[in-house]
Amino acid sequence: MVPKKKRGLSAGRRPGAAGDGAEPPLSERGQYLQREYKLLSEQLDACEARVDQMLQENAFLDREAVRLREENRLYASYVSARAQRCAQAIVRLDEQNRVDLTQIHWQRAELASLYRGREDGVRTQLLEMEARAARMARQVQELQPYKELQLEQLARIRALERELLHMRVEHTQLLHRVKRRFLEDKAAFEREARQRVQSLARRAEREAARALIVHTQAIKADNGRLRQELLRLLRWAQLLHDTRRQLLEQREQLRREHEDTRDLARVHGWLRRGPDGPPLWPPPAPRLGSFAPSTAPSRVAPRAPSRAGSGSLLPSHSKETVDNDAAAEAASRGAGIDGVGGAEGAWSCSAGAKEVGHTSILAPGMTETDIARMDKWCQSRTGVQLARRS
Repeated sequence: MVPKKKRGLSAGRRPGAAGDGAEPPLSERGQYLQREYKLLSEQLDACEARVDQMLQENAFLDREAVRLREENRLYASYVSARAQRCAQAIVRLDEQNRVDLTQIHWQRAELASLYRGREDGVRTQLLEMEARAARMARQVQELQPYKELQLEQLARIRALERELLHMRVEHTQLLHRVKRRFLEDKAAFEREARQRVQSLARRAEREAARALIVHTQAIKADNGRLRQELLRLLRWAQLLHDTRRQLLEQREQLRREHEDTRDLARVHGWLRRGPDGPPLWPPPAPRLGSFAPSTAPSRVAPRAPSRAGSGSLLPSHSKETVDNDAAAEAASRGAGIDGVGGAEGAWSCSAGAKEVGHTSILAPGMTETDIARMDKWCQSRTGVQLARRS
């Protein structure tokens, strides 16, 4: 079968290979043969598939036949063993039945002898019972007068029973009346208790409403008080925040003033060098903008020496800065200048000055950077003093 498949596949590849080439199309007969070839190839493949299926089914049937033969052999061996066991069981049961029959006969003889002895005993007891019955009959005849007394007693017992029944009826009626009275009293007490509970409930509701109103009023009062306290705390927090911001601004301003004072003292030391002092730096080269006068107006106000209004709110380091600034200003005033200028009178930053400028020649030992710093310091001082006055 495998060679046929290979031959069919190789034959099926030939038309494809021929179709891939550049050969001309086949004639009508060639196309017919090609279709027949394809049809036969498909039928051959189908037949081969059926043959394979039949072979598989044949193999399956062979396996089933082998299995059935094995099962038949096992069943035959089982049937033979079972028949042998049945025969042996029959023989064994026959022997057992004979033994049981012998034992039953022996037990029957024993029971017969036993029941004969019991029969004699029962007959003796029967004779005794007959004698006792005769004696009882004679005693009954002797007790005949007591029977009349018994009848009288029975009549009295019946009368007492009727009286007891009558008493039970009366007792039942009395119980019903007592129960009815008890139920009426119970209903009355329940109505009274219900009314009292309702009155107590209404009273409790009124008390609860009154307590709720009182509690609500107290809560409203507490809320108002807490609201006022909150507003006061908010105002105080805002005041503290503003004070802190002002203090921070004052600290920054004082720090800048302290730095400017140190720069001023250093520049003042440079300006006060005399002929006997240390040698000055060589003057810088003249620049184009060094001879132009400054046109930026700057109003300078005298510095307020005391800050009594805000001294209590300043921190310790701010107070030290103010003290240092005051000491530097006193030193500059003792030297004979209001701001910066000295003997040359190149700078003026006093209370009566209306504008700040410099001469056409730079002060000895000063550069344009120092001059710009001095201008900035004078402007900041003027702004601070104007703010304090306002």
